Amino acid sequence: MADRTPPTLTLTLSEDSAYAHATGDALYYSDASGAFTVTATAGDGLAGLSAVTFPDTVSEGMAYDQGGALQAAVAHLHRFGVDGSRPFSGTATVTAIDQATNATTQSIHLVRDVTPPEAWVEALLRSDDVHIPVTWGADDGQSSVGKA
Repeated sequence: MADRTPPTLTLTLSEDSAYAHATGDALYYSDASGAFTVTATAGDGLAGLSAVTFPDTVSEGMAYDQGGALQAAVAHLHRFGVDGSRPFSGTATVTAIDQATNATTQSIHLVRDVTPPEAWVEALLRSDDVHIPVTWGADDGQSSVGKA
């Protein structure tokens, strides 16, 4: 009986520095030095996993041999630098392949966010009762600063 069932694959993003922000399947990173991790959880109950492959993005990708394992959690650390030598914005696709060569892909979205957020303060002074209401806020159209 031929195995035509692709492996399962889910991705989790996590920030490993203050200069990265993960939300859902998107990760925003700055032009400072830092890192983030993509963890792939894969499984194949029939032929077993052959490899989990991470693409080149802000740093080199890598293929991790799974040697027929039925389940695996594979973490890949991506480092980005202040020199901006490997800027990357776009979709990055991680692939899980089983021993029967069936493949599954999942994507993450990386955004190099080098635009500072806008911040503002408004103050109104009432001289008759010394009441000073102050409002402030911040907004970054990319990485969700100031968004609920």
